[in-house]
Amino acid sequence: MSHHMKVARQLQGQGYRLTPQRLAILEVIKGAGCHMSIQDILDKLADSYPTLSVPTVYRNLQWLKAAGLVAETDLGGECHEYEYIAEHPHHHLVCLECGERLTLPDSLLDPVREYLRDTLGYLPRAEHFAFFGICPACQAREDHDHPHEEHHADAP
Repeated sequence: MSHHMKVARQLQGQGYRLTPQRLAILEVIKGAGCHMSIQDILDKLADSYPTLSVPTVYRNLQWLKAAGLVAETDLGGECHEYEYIAEHPHHHLVCLECGERLTLPDSLLDPVREYLRDTLGYLPRAEHFAFFGICPACQAREDHDHPHEEHHADAP
């Protein structure tokens, strides 16, 4: 039995209702091994579930997110993407120039969680973050394309 089917059985054992759509969405996301948009999920399930709609996929993704199986992240491009994270919580570093995505360990946020909890009294929910910046290759390309020009004032 695959891992996501084991997870599905565990959820059923805890009293959660697993509809065919939820199970299909879970299978697609788990099988993809990467981030997916709602449209990506709809496209993958179009043959099996031709009447599946964006709101239905969205509601089921929110349910899977609340169950701790799926993370929702804004990785840029004005589109939220979803990823199966039940086995390996993690975060991302995204280059704003080329779009390169690096995976960061979940432990990176431990000091932030500790500060929020111990100093501010908050119980943080930091399941899946994206940090944005410019990667070294794009920085080097920018430096090469626009070398720093030195301007000297001429004294009279």
